[in-house]
Amino acid sequence: MLAAPAAAQSPREGLIVSTDWLAQHLADPDLVLLHMGAPAEYAKKHVAGARLVTRAAIAAPAAQGALTLELPSAADLEASLERLGVSDRSRLVV
Repeated sequence: MLAAPAAAQSPREGLIVSTDWLAQHLADPDLVLLHMGAPAEYAKKHVAGARLVTRAAIAAPAAQGALTLELPSAADLEASLERLGVSDRSRLVV
């Protein structure tokens, strides 16, 4: 007989961090904070240490008939993320 889990956990629950968690982990060497948005928003206010990521930085170049936020090739996306300091060891907070 299999035991049922004590409480069902939403699949998203493990993906969201609290402000307390973030404050405790800001100095972690593998933590990479990504601020998604426009440069003007970033200039006004962002979490200390966050790196700005614009939609254009992670989208495929616009081509006729392409989706407005189509991802680039895996190699191009990997290169963009590496420029932001993301590695295989990174823990990302967006």
